[in-house]
Amino acid sequence: YMFEYLLTIKLVLRLPWRSTIGFAEGLLQKAFQSKEVKVPDYAHASREAGKLNLKLKQYLPRSKDGMELAFDSTGVNVYTTSGYHKRKYGKQSLFLKRNQWKKIHLAMDLDTMQIVAVEYTDSNTNDCVPIPKLCSEIPPPVKSVRADGAYDTKCFYEIMEQWGATAIIPPDIQAKAQDELKNRFKAKKTYLKQRDEIIKTIRQYKTFKDGLKQWKISSKYHRRSLVEACMFRLKRIFGFYLHQKTERGRKNEIIVKMNILNLMSSYGRACYI
Repeated sequence: YMFEYLLTIKLVLRLPWRSTIGFAEGLLQKAFQSKEVKVPDYAHASREAGKLNLKLKQYLPRSKDGMELAFDSTGVNVYTTSGYHKRKYGKQSLFLKRNQWKKIHLAMDLDTMQIVAVEYTDSNTNDCVPIPKLCSEIPPPVKSVRADGAYDTKCFYEIMEQWGATAIIPPDIQAKAQDELKNRFKAKKTYLKQRDEIIKTIRQYKTFKDGLKQWKISSKYHRRSLVEACMFRLKRIFGFYLHQKTERGRKNEIIVKMNILNLMSSYGRACYI
């Protein structure tokens, strides 16, 4: 618990490890004045924080009727400056051959604003690739799923059929329903039935753009903006880059950040009238 506590202080206050140890030592001495509190050395704390096996924490109970989930991903820099800055001004041997940023994939409960699953991948990983692993961490029931067009895949619709969830995913302008395909003699897939209905609903209007706009309003697709706001809070609170240098340490760093966001959401949210 000590190393997770130190890592949490470091990320919230954006401190280097030396300053984190000094701050934690002073804080614990004030809290436990009658006891002698020993804090690990900064080098030891840095190493051990990268070896932790942390898990995502939930601070609010889930809805019994089923969660309304939203999926999205965002990029975070490995270095303190942007990848573009390194490519443009950095030495080729140093920066061009390295992965300059990583991706965070997450699923969020729109009712409680709790992040229920998170995955960490390389920058060249498509958004739909970590979906099976991401969804395996989410226990049913799931009421509905909102995601952008990058998640319009067969694998994702299969998972939603298993959940019995309503799919709210916009199709591409060139998307076709199953009965519009050339191989019509094949049996229709039941898990693509929702997608077919979305495509046909959109095509009832004069243009695809108008139909997509009306479908987004009627399906309440725009609630997905809450997960975009979560990404904004992640970067404004903790910064735009990762502090840890090892892959396992970065995963632990991301999980701690998500736990802090979940804790903040459990304290309450702004109510607009």
